[in-house]
This record gives sequence, C-alpha cells and structure tokens, in this order.
Amino acid sequence: MQARNGKGPVIKLAVMLLGDGWIEKDRIGYASKDDTLLEYFNQLTKNLVGKSAKIRLSDRAFKAVVYSTSLVKSLKKLSPTFRTKRFEDGTFPPAKIPDETFELPKDKITEILQLIFSMEGGVSVYARKSKKDYFTVERKVFLSCAHPNLTKQYVKLILSVIPELK
Repeated sequence: MQARNGKGPVIKLAVMLLGDGWIEKDRIGYASKDDTLLEYFNQLTKNLVGKSAKIRLSDRAFKAVVYSTSLVKSLKKLSPTFRTKRFEDGTFPPAKIPDETFELPKDKITEILQLIFSMEGGVSVYARKSKKDYFTVERKVFLSCAHPNLTKQYVKLILSVIPELK
C-alpha cells in the first residue's frame, strides 16, 4: 500500500500516536523513554511534513512535538480519536487502528506489529523448576492493551500474518 498510495508512513505514525502519543489542534506529540522510537517518530514526521520534532525531557520521559495542522487533518481522517485512556465513567473513546492497515501486504503489517510490540509489548524470561530437579528457561512475548477495540484489532492484525493461530 505504501508504494501504491503512500499512506504507509501516515499509518505508522497513527499507530504510534494510538500507543504513546497525542493530537492537539495544530500539533502532534509522542512520549517515550526509548531513543529508537523517538528517532523513528522524528523520521516519520520529517518525511511526511519536512519538519523535525522538538524533543524535550519531561518528568518521566522524553516528549517529541511537531506543529503541523495539515498532518493533524490527515491523521484525524484515519481514526475518530487518538485518545485511548478510559473515561471517568468507565467507557473508552472510539479509537481505532486505521482501516487501511488491514489492507496492507503481509510484510507491511509485520512492520506495524513490530512497532506495536515495541511500544506496548515485551519479553519475559524466567527459570522454572521442572519435575526432575532441573531448571528450564521459559520465554513469553506479551502485548498489553486496556482498550477493548484496539485489543481486538491487534489480535486481528496478528492473525492476518499468522493464520495458524486461529
């Protein structure tokens, strides 16, 4: 899809904003402690609007901000909102992964999933004692998301590239 209509970078940016970012009237922002993710956000915005992100240290992480009303308009066409935090009444906002994401080729979906797992996932490695007095190492890859709609969409993306998990 990226080669056909050039939406690949905008979709990746939208996914990043759904993870650890925000959109305001004339700017987008992304917060992370991970230098690689901050640099990736900066590259995406530079390629899309020709502007580098201004990166500042806040109290818990680095925040990258880019001012661009045209980029904000493009992103708002992809998802009704980029807020994912639960409201005080217990409901969730209608955030969603852009529909175009599911039409991407498998290799592009795996790139999107790598980005999602980099932001919202992790790896757990621990020793477990077996029944025969020796230890084995167990590894688990996990993805954590509280938003019910995004959780369903993440599963749908994973199943689209690994159908044997169905």
